[in-house]
Amino acid sequence: MKRFGFFAAALALVCAFTLVSTPVSAEKPGAYYYGDSGTGDGVISPGDVNICQTEILSGTGDYSGVRPPVSHVQDIDGDAVISPSDLNIVQSWVLEIWGAGSSFRPDSITVVTTAVNLTNGDSTPITAYVSTNTGVRRPGWGRDL
Repeated sequence: MKRFGFFAAALALVCAFTLVSTPVSAEKPGAYYYGDSGTGDGVISPGDVNICQTEILSGTGDYSGVRPPVSHVQDIDGDAVISPSDLNIVQSWVLEIWGAGSSFRPDSITVVTTAVNLTNGDSTPITAYVSTNTGVRRPGWGRDL
């Protein structure tokens, strides 16, 4: 029984160390921050509505926790301006009306960077954008590339 207790204590320490040492800014999936703001928790909430309102009224919304850290992640309708129509969609999402804004979803990604030759282990930044089926480029989708 003593061995089991020692094993359980060691396992608990390893788990605690892993949780503490995991970076908060770990990689998030493509549209994780879409509609989000503030701390970038990936959950559309009343706080995100408030930040969207602040951005519309004064241009000082907090996007420090999202990637990229700019207001484009709340430009749901894709007109490159945070406006009341974006606010209405974010409010609908808080109310769990998920179909709101669905006609503005991007449906393609285009890589802008030309082809480069890389050897094993090399890396290079790429430039890409997403667009709707009408060809409108969409800000705020994805992550820093």
